[in-house]
Order: sequence, then C-alpha cells, then structure tokens
Amino acid sequence: MSKSKEPNRLTAGSLAPKAGVSTDTLRHYEAKGVIQRPPRQANGYRSQHLGHIAKMFEHGNFQIPMFVHGKMPDGAKVMQQQKANITYKYEETRNGGLVRIRTRNPEALKAVHEFLRFQIEEHQTGDSTS
Repeated sequence: MSKSKEPNRLTAGSLAPKAGVSTDTLRHYEAKGVIQRPPRQANGYRSQHLGHIAKMFEHGNFQIPMFVHGKMPDGAKVMQQQKANITYKYEETRNGGLVRIRTRNPEALKAVHEFLRFQIEEHQTGDSTS
C-alpha cells in the first residue's frame, strides 16, 4: 500500500514493484527523463503522479501498464503507433485526478476504447464497458 494518502499517487517504493522494476531502475528512468522526478510532499515522500503516466503515454511508452498487468494492454500497440494522433492531458480533480485522452482518428479511437475496456475489466472498477 502506498504511504501517500492520495488515491492517484504512488511512492517509488510502491510503483516500482507494480512496474516490475527496482526503485533503482525507476530512478534511472527519472535520470534519463523518461519520467519526471516528482517534488516531495509535505510528509517528505515523493509521489509518482498520473501526470507522469500521461506523459509516458504521450511518448508511446506503455511500460507501466504492461508491467502491472503482465502483458501489453488491449489497444496499447495501436495507441503507440498512433501517438501523434492522440493527446493525453492530466487534470486535478477534487478527489485526485484524471487523464483525458482525445483523438479524432478512428483507428486511434477504437484502440483507446479497447485500452479503457481492458483497464476497467482488469481493475474491476465497475464502470460500464459499453
């Protein structure tokens, strides 16, 4: 369980095993600029934010969901190929945050829907998949 109280934030120690990497590897990704090193919170912990995940997706990097689920999520390969046609925007909300995924490309839109259905089913969110 993350030491962070915010539902959309993970500490490096909780994110690394979910991604199937060590915290050293996570720090390596930060040093290479693949993900940003987040600022420290008031409690002294750093948190991995949905905004960083959105940035990774924007660059066609779906490593974290691949590691979390043990396979490439449905739709992710096409989303990688269509990255120029998809935008990802992180927005803060009262309860945490969300990532808005937008595209006007029909092939990319189909892939986004496949990806979201996969996430809903895997995480058992109870959201509609229709």
